[in-house]
Amino acid sequence: MSVMELKELNERRYAVALEMTKLTEEAAKENKTFSAEDRQVFDNYDKEIVELDAQIETKKRSIRASEINDSKPEQNLYVEKTATYGRSNYQQFTESDKNNALRAWITYGSDEFYKPEYEKAAVKCGLNPYNKSISLNFGNKKLGQDEFSTSHQAEGTGSLGGDLVPTQELMQLVVRGMKQYGKLRNICKVLPTQNGHVIKIPTSDDTSNKAVQVSEGAPVSVLSVAFDQASLSAFKYGTYIPVSRELLEDAVIDVPSFLADVIAERMARGTEADYATGAGTTAPMGVLTTASVGVTTNHYTAITYNECLNWLHSVDPMYRDSDKSAFVLHDSAVKFLRQIVDGQSRPIFLPTLTTGLYDAPKDTLFGKPVYTNNSFQTVAAGNLVGAFGDWNRFWIRDVNSMILTRNDYLLGQTDETAFFAFFRTDSNMVAADNSSPITTLKMNASS
Repeated sequence: MSVMELKELNERRYAVALEMTKLTEEAAKENKTFSAEDRQVFDNYDKEIVELDAQIETKKRSIRASEINDSKPEQNLYVEKTATYGRSNYQQFTESDKNNALRAWITYGSDEFYKPEYEKAAVKCGLNPYNKSISLNFGNKKLGQDEFSTSHQAEGTGSLGGDLVPTQELMQLVVRGMKQYGKLRNICKVLPTQNGHVIKIPTSDDTSNKAVQVSEGAPVSVLSVAFDQASLSAFKYGTYIPVSRELLEDAVIDVPSFLADVIAERMARGTEADYATGAGTTAPMGVLTTASVGVTTNHYTAITYNECLNWLHSVDPMYRDSDKSAFVLHDSAVKFLRQIVDGQSRPIFLPTLTTGLYDAPKDTLFGKPVYTNNSFQTVAAGNLVGAFGDWNRFWIRDVNSMILTRNDYLLGQTDETAFFAFFRTDSNMVAADNSSPITTLKMNASS
């Protein structure tokens, strides 16, 4: 029922967005100024869009919660009903097999919870429940490969990574959850690597060099290319999750999905803040730290149309016209954008037409997507409230695996099992020093 309700909300949002778009397009075609009546209609639609977005997000959270509280495979929106693994025998594992294998690992050491069917599923899937830690593998994909590709490993063979069979499903839940909670991870270039060694990525700035006309028999000048490099390290993040006896005993609770959701939300909240404002020394290099200022507003509590237009053009056309270019702003700044009009009183902030059931609706400014990210700074004197440009130039580096560890004894006094998750990541701008693939919007230090 919730899925149908979500579908209806998305369809209503599409219809409202379409009316808003028609209203502005018709005014533009006729080259007319928005009347007070037009503006009132537009504002009413805009208010409904905001309300619908809130309802859509609430409904999505409700669906995720129902997945956690309902272990029926057909209710799971994120995982395929059945999957084929192995390179030679193509053995089939059902959702029940994979879920029970993970339950074997989660409940191992608690005799009253550990069941024979869990043990049987663990053996079938190749997961050793006796191990205190399991590795949630990102797939170590190269750029351009399909997400979660693990073709380099022979699943089903314990010595060659058979534990990826069930844990890969858990990793997919964690990664998808991190993308839902972490806005930047959706639009940046994400690079999984096999280990945590520092990566030096070469960059070059050749914008000052150009071909010249050469007379017959005359030599051509030798022009050098200036090379630089961007570094990506690996900063460690961790979280601690106590799980009660009652939760483990409850047969209707999908404990693996519960753990995945908690891990994803906590890791996304922690890393997203540093991807935005990190200093690059004891934390990842944040985009607001490394990007140059594109425009500073004239007032510390106002954003104008011309300032937005100047901000758009502060980014080189090569990056501005990229299909990965987008605006990312704090919600308080997005609120200002909703109120901005052009010279003929027509709103410049429009909702994107989308009917996607689970895709987050993307509003637009000057035809570019707008993402809300409250890890950015709020509208206040001197703050950096947004960034715009080619997000393919801002890289997030993930070390191959997230480690999930079980401790059966730490919380014996409170009758709980302790789970620890650890993850290493970094971020940085990957572009030559003299280029501006992404610039920021800065509020004036005073009125």
